Amino acid sequence: MNETVTGSVWKELSRFLKSNRSVVDVAVAYVGRGSSALLKLPPGSRLVVDATEGSVKRGLTCPDDLAELQTKGVKVFCMPNLHAKVYAFSQRAYIGSANASFNSATKLIEAMFCTTDRHAVKQAKAFVRDLCLYPLTPEVLKRLKKIYRPPVWAGKPGKKGKKEETQYTQEASVLPRVCLAQLVRESWNKEDDRQAEIGAKTADKERTHDSGWSVERFRWVGAVPFRKDDIVLQVTEEEDGREMVSPPGPLLHIHPYNTKEGRIHFCYVETPERQRKNLDRLAKKLGPGGKKLLRTRGMIRKRSMAVHLLSLWRESETV
Repeated sequence: MNETVTGSVWKELSRFLKSNRSVVDVAVAYVGRGSSALLKLPPGSRLVVDATEGSVKRGLTCPDDLAELQTKGVKVFCMPNLHAKVYAFSQRAYIGSANASFNSATKLIEAMFCTTDRHAVKQAKAFVRDLCLYPLTPEVLKRLKKIYRPPVWAGKPGKKGKKEETQYTQEASVLPRVCLAQLVRESWNKEDDRQAEIGAKTADKERTHDSGWSVERFRWVGAVPFRKDDIVLQVTEEEDGREMVSPPGPLLHIHPYNTKEGRIHFCYVETPERQRKNLDRLAKKLGPGGKKLLRTRGMIRKRSMAVHLLSLWRESETV
């Protein structure tokens, strides 16, 4: 076991990032402009960052760099109020003050604690993966690029009386909604099958994961309470009467078509290949109000409960 404190943070981090070939788990408050050149993360790595609207507008986090990392196979997530700086490699972890930015690398005096203790490294990786709740899709990053402004470190103070945006407003513009789809067992006719295949072709083009995920489809009658990029969990009733809840995944596409009985929609959700959970057991883990929550038809409006629900499918060590 080796434990040290280093002041040459980016010199050491860059050296390990350059030679490293295994997945890295990183939770860092801000990823500044041009810092994708610093964060040379292998495909499959996870990066959690504060990419809320407030951080992007202030230039603290740059959507272009997040998109660049995403195209290289890095899984990018958003977590509001994140202030931690954790870089967890397979056999060592760095924990300290350094954001991923050239300001950190060239101007600021940073320090990080480095450990190779197996238990500590495992805890550091689990800490990062527990925060992997809100994936940033390419579509969300495109919206964020439009509001990004370069950082201004010294300038005129804001006008008096101007109210700051609430954290909820900042989150709502970036973080996806979390929704539940209450589904019933039903048979599809030939036209349903045909329309479902038409919609599947578009959904496949929207996929963001190459392996470990699959696209599930479900049929919805009438007005759809979901929209593209929502995180959707499907609640289904089995033949034995048990109710099961699917793991959460982003809604890729909604394909509508008209019938004599009304408007039908096929919804396509990209879900991780993990086991579904029994609704009753899941409700107990959620605590008071858990069962009522899992009966929601559409968006879960209480953010804390949505986060709690997603955390029950947090990234495991094997994914």
